[in-house]
Amino acid sequence: MPKVSVIIPVYNVEKYLRECLDSVVNQTLTDIEIICVDDGSTDNSLQILKEYANKDDRIKIIQQQNQGAGLSRNNGLKSATSDYTIFLDSDDYFELNMLEKLYNNALNENADITICRSREYFDRENVFLDLKNAVHEKYLPNKNVFNYKDMPKHIIGFCQGWAWDKLYKTSFLKKYNLEFPDIHNSEDAAFVFLSLVLADRISVIKDNLVIHRKISTSLENKRDEYPFDYIKSAFILKEKLEQNNKYEDVKQSYINWLVVHSFWQLDTLKDKTNKKLLADKLQNEVFPVLNIYEYDKDYFYSEKDYRRLHSKNLLRNKKWYQNIFSLKNEGVYKVITILGINIRIKNKKYFQKKQIIKLNNEEIVLGNGSFYNKQNHQIINNINVVFATDDNYVEHCAVTIVSILANSPLSNYYNFYILNTGLTEENKRKLNSLKQKRDFGLNFIDVSNFDFSKFPLNRDWISATTYYRLYLPDVLPQDMDKCIYMDCDMLAEDDLAKLWSYNLDDYIAGVVEDESSKENVERLNLPPENKYFNAGMIVFNMKRLRNLNLAETSIAYYNEHEKQIIMQDQDILNGVLNGKCLYLPLRWNVASPAYTGYVLDHFYTKEEEKIAALNPAIVHFTGATKPWNLSALHPLNSEYKKYLIMTGFEEDIKRYKKQELLSKVFCKKTNTKEEKIYLFGIRIYHHQYGNYRFIENLFSIKNDKDKMHKIITILGVKIKIKRKNNAKG
Repeated sequence: MPKVSVIIPVYNVEKYLRECLDSVVNQTLTDIEIICVDDGSTDNSLQILKEYANKDDRIKIIQQQNQGAGLSRNNGLKSATSDYTIFLDSDDYFELNMLEKLYNNALNENADITICRSREYFDRENVFLDLKNAVHEKYLPNKNVFNYKDMPKHIIGFCQGWAWDKLYKTSFLKKYNLEFPDIHNSEDAAFVFLSLVLADRISVIKDNLVIHRKISTSLENKRDEYPFDYIKSAFILKEKLEQNNKYEDVKQSYINWLVVHSFWQLDTLKDKTNKKLLADKLQNEVFPVLNIYEYDKDYFYSEKDYRRLHSKNLLRNKKWYQNIFSLKNEGVYKVITILGINIRIKNKKYFQKKQIIKLNNEEIVLGNGSFYNKQNHQIINNINVVFATDDNYVEHCAVTIVSILANSPLSNYYNFYILNTGLTEENKRKLNSLKQKRDFGLNFIDVSNFDFSKFPLNRDWISATTYYRLYLPDVLPQDMDKCIYMDCDMLAEDDLAKLWSYNLDDYIAGVVEDESSKENVERLNLPPENKYFNAGMIVFNMKRLRNLNLAETSIAYYNEHEKQIIMQDQDILNGVLNGKCLYLPLRWNVASPAYTGYVLDHFYTKEEEKIAALNPAIVHFTGATKPWNLSALHPLNSEYKKYLIMTGFEEDIKRYKKQELLSKVFCKKTNTKEEKIYLFGIRIYHHQYGNYRFIENLFSIKNDKDKMHKIITILGVKIKIKRKNNAKG
């Protein structure tokens, strides 16, 4: 018997159906049955269902005449054979570990209902928003499992009345004969809120697992066509609660939910006639029948709702001055009203302006920087990525993780392993908080039992953490075949699945040549044909690495070549892995000299370096040019800021922006090629290979190249004026 029955009503969604089905058939919980109820579709939806059913015997198709989403779910439920059931919408799609997470939580907590969080996807705008009102955390009791007795005043309304973000115990649904009512919309509200009141055990998990598509043709968007259906749903809910002797227990919750939901309906209906009809029906029928006007102000959770309830007109009409000028948020837009004319503009908070970054007048191709890439889920990559960090570098480690997630499709599932010697609980919490953006595995591995004191630290920016990776075979799971090691001063700008796909069967590691490869080969007396790699990013074949006994071999190599070791563990790894590595394209580890122009001796060509710099897959801020050091000159420093903001680490973001503001007053920026000094944003000093310009940026007068003009420079501002003709007439 399968573990979960997935019930999907389908009606004319050929445009989105494949994406929905891909995200279901590729779930990490594979022991499922998928019941698709075709509700009389007139497009190619049924053909798509049959195509998938021919490839996957877990898919069962039920055909029926058009009856609506509610009855479609009921018919699907009759065919369910699993212990747990979930109802999904065919125009949504889902995180690939959604069912596994919900199912495991339901088992562990013996829950009748398990609820997850979700995101909203604005299809036309290609923008994602976290649905923060999906679950109102302030109403949740301080316990893992609860029921209506723990929160009788908020059991109806603490979460939304959606069916697609909840996993139900099938026996619970059948015990109470729970069904969706036969109405055109809001049918799930009656079903969901009744089930929440009847459930003995409810559990909520914090993961965002559903991507809910916001489109005008979705199953839920028939409110203007049937504006009174939500009232039918509300009265069906009341009747069912009374039949189960629960209404009086949760009446205050029910009344407050109905009032708030009614006002939302009034404010969001598009048809003005429907708005007026609904307002009249509420004032003259619905609210009087339920004796809502008899309750005093303290009965309602919002004084604003109470005042509106007792106003002469329930419609929220604009004040006269709001028609002259007003500004409000509407989804991912801001609506500006000027003299009665509404202008919709994109909210910069949600629409990222494309940033054009150039290198020698050529545009650098960067990643898309969106957490929720829209791609098929037909291929699942479980990718292991390892970092080594201490408390000082947690912020930068988080930025690197975010850059990886932001440039990978949902078909990639990442397991991150953090090597450390005792991170604070606060820093562990910060890294765990990134899961609210997108789910991933996170494992903290303590390596404090190993002795790193024997290894050298001969760079200001180097700490003992750089040596943690020498013990990877000892601390990582023994069944792990492959992993990517990355330094925390890196940014991913492409999908790491491409890196993961390189075949390393005949190699211990996949590496990228270092920017000073030639001189390091000579210094370590390595065979020149084997080159010298940068150890900031290494793809390890763990099977072969275990056979090498890396830690002991590294210690032996260091003891034998101690006087030659300058570049810490990078030298050691090059000596130990010499001749056993596959050299990968340069774009998988583009070091700072590729951007700063500092010339080093390497085997790759200048053209290869240029191609990699213009299309980097991994940017490596090598040496002292770290992007969090605002005095460092690097064209991609702004990329670090972009991903830092995406972490949501408010304190770190504020600190960075404060430093950024101060740097605009006075800042000295340097790299290996040049040095610049800025005062109030004006460059007043520039040193480049012996070319000094300082005083002339404060004040100078010189002839232009055309000999017809003079250039006057005042605090960096250049003024071009025509020269007077000194020749006598």
